[in-house]
Amino acid sequence: MLTEAHRQLLQALMGLGVVEAERARKLQRLACEAHRVPQEQLDTFIGTINMQLRPLSMEIRKGLAEEDGRPHYAVVNLAENGITQLASDYAENELELFKKTMDLILSSENGFASSTAILNLADQVKPKKMKKVEAEQLLQSLVQSKWLQEKEGEYTLSIRSILELEQYIFRHYPDMAHKCHFCHSLCIQSQICEDCGTAVHLHCLARYFRTQAEPRCPHCKQFWPHRVPGPVAHGPLQNHRLLRGQVVVPEVLQRWAEKVRNGRLALHGGDHREVPLDLLQQGAKTRRVLLSLGSEACKALLRDPFHCPWMTAIQSQKEDLEREGEPF
Repeated sequence: MLTEAHRQLLQALMGLGVVEAERARKLQRLACEAHRVPQEQLDTFIGTINMQLRPLSMEIRKGLAEEDGRPHYAVVNLAENGITQLASDYAENELELFKKTMDLILSSENGFASSTAILNLADQVKPKKMKKVEAEQLLQSLVQSKWLQEKEGEYTLSIRSILELEQYIFRHYPDMAHKCHFCHSLCIQSQICEDCGTAVHLHCLARYFRTQAEPRCPHCKQFWPHRVPGPVAHGPLQNHRLLRGQVVVPEVLQRWAEKVRNGRLALHGGDHREVPLDLLQQGAKTRRVLLSLGSEACKALLRDPFHCPWMTAIQSQKEDLEREGEPF
């Protein structure tokens, strides 16, 4: 049974469009306190609301933001056409430009469309062409309404669009839309295995590879051909790049790479354990990382310190660093 607290949370979510899980929990707490209702687990609380919404072809849906994997909630329209909400807020030619923007995003390799490419389509929309200034205003409106996300002049679908339009996209873009191997939701910003076509979100992939000895496809087990995504730690380790449980100081790797490029550092040894000459001057944990590499892997590491997929995994935990105070 819906209480006034349920209704207050629903109204807040509808007004905001999409809400991060932490904020949704705060909104739930405020609603429960205001109406003196016992606070349940958020998903249970939302489940009660959804029982009343589904007969109306609506639902509060939970999804993970593609840029960081954080959970969000949004009220979505379950109507068959999947784009009803946009059609009620935007003119026909504006909706047409949004669809063309989706075409660009879904057909791109990185899940983004440049503002230039989008604006060049403004005079192709029907039934009425748009001026570029009108198209720019539309893009700003779509970002403010959380249908699109902008980053350095490029646009991608936001978590709201993914939640609201997922089934529409799968139905109308069967050759472009991919489902994540792990979370089974729509992939926009993803990497795809060149051998079997398995698609994985970047944040899902980073989490998976942190538990693997080497980067291989989670489905066909072939070597992963792309740069391995790695999240950046927070707090004391915020300046370290994490790759599958490793802690690698960027400054050290950059210094080695610069010396190799300038001819001031060579690789030595006659077997597969070739390592930089000045390795012994570094901390013990860094030595263990580099000593575990073969010569080709070591060269690849120095060419691209942050994304070398051949780095052998070791477990270097935050507590070890703080306890030992060991230099890297």
